[in-house]
Amino acid sequence: MVPLLLRALVLAAMLYALYLAFRPKWDFTVVVNSQRCRLRGAFPEAQREKLYAFLRDDVEFYGTVRISGRKTPSGYLALAFRGPLDERARQRIRNFLVHVL
Repeated sequence: MVPLLLRALVLAAMLYALYLAFRPKWDFTVVVNSQRCRLRGAFPEAQREKLYAFLRDDVEFYGTVRISGRKTPSGYLALAFRGPLDERARQRIRNFLVHVL
């Protein structure tokens, strides 16, 4: 008979695999703090400098913030924010990205 711990590990591995398969896939991710801005993923090359300038000059950061985004099949821009960012700054970033993309 298989020990209970082994069964629990197999179940945990299966649940993690399901999570990885069905989690949202982001087209781009921006990691920003007061000193630097890093961008990974599919973001228009011509718009990168505008994004960097906007985040550097128009938004105040009090820590590290991660902004992830993707275009849905219907054309809607879905964004996720992580980090210490108030709702006003989030809305400004949303408006900027919708305008640029």
